[in-house]
Amino acid sequence: MRRQVSQRNMKKQDGFTLVELIVVVVLLGIVGAIAGTTIFGSSTSAPGTASQMMDLADKGTATFSAVRLRTGTSADPTTSNTFFQGDNNLLDMLYGGATHVATTNNYRQTVTNMGLGTFQRALRATTMPGAGTAGVYQLIETTIGVTVAAGAGANEVNWVYSNVTPEVVQALIEKQESGTYDGTADTTGVLQYTAVASGVHTVTLVRRAN
Repeated sequence: MRRQVSQRNMKKQDGFTLVELIVVVVLLGIVGAIAGTTIFGSSTSAPGTASQMMDLADKGTATFSAVRLRTGTSADPTTSNTFFQGDNNLLDMLYGGATHVATTNNYRQTVTNMGLGTFQRALRATTMPGAGTAGVYQLIETTIGVTVAAGAGANEVNWVYSNVTPEVVQALIEKQESGTYDGTADTTGVLQYTAVASGVHTVTLVRRAN
């Protein structure tokens, strides 16, 4: 009799029920989501998004400055020069590396030797860049589009972000300059933005390359 009871208890303790397995999977998913946010520093909050926009502009411009210094060129970040391959631009180089730099004047080899890291953790390519074909990018975890343009002279890099919410603009104002948000346009300074339209702005962060 004792042997039969013992065998029944062993059968009950052997393995997990379907409900228990579902609970474990759900818990692992929650832990994974929390860990991913901690590791990659991504945030969908307005201050977090503003910080990511500024970080991309600062680090991207610093990388471009280092490349220009190393290659001895005064190229601007757009396709209107011979530094990038075809229609590629600064964003393509930051995302995909030296393969988007022109081979003329040994530019590509020089950039390759620099061993630059890519910005694929910060940028999401909605259209992948090709050899001579520009990609289309968004800021990670958001629907914010990212482009670059040359400002007054080749030394100015304008980081243009589309579909930016008023909350993010307010956070940028608090982080970058004094003032209050009123929904109207601001076309001066290092933080520029259009008037709100359909609930969003186009924001330009102005940075200066060396």
